[in-house]
Amino acid sequence: LIGPKSLERRRAIVLMSDGADNALFRQGPPRGSKITFADLIQQVRQTDTLIVPIYLDTEENYGNFYLKEQYENARRTLNLLAQESGGNYYHAKKLSDLEGVYGQVINDLGKVYSLGYKPTNPTRDGDWRWVQVSIVNRPDLIARTRPGYYAQ
Repeated sequence: LIGPKSLERRRAIVLMSDGADNALFRQGPPRGSKITFADLIQQVRQTDTLIVPIYLDTEENYGNFYLKEQYENARRTLNLLAQESGGNYYHAKKLSDLEGVYGQVINDLGKVYSLGYKPTNPTRDGDWRWVQVSIVNRPDLIARTRPGYYAQ
């Protein structure tokens, strides 16, 4: 799913996770993430795929005082993945909440639109360009968008 964009269809990755790196819970040699989070964000920014994380709260079951910060970081990380891709972040407190959350995901994915614009800086130098989208005269609506693009 991470690759060149397609004109036919938008792509989305829906993932359910507690967001905690497995390396945090094991003894012995590290067996967690193979790439840095910065590299992952770089890849997300270079693709047209929406990332739709569903955070399944396992903190009560597995967490303890010492892991509280890791769970907070996991929620921030999943939310940032959604923001960088233009996707939504969802939260399920328990397994029984997942049916409703997945229903909301399906509903929301049916309301994805693509916009285009002509930049004021036409230089295609590969630099990151920030973009902010707002909906004029509709403060009740929120535009969920990618924060920018690479000028390629």
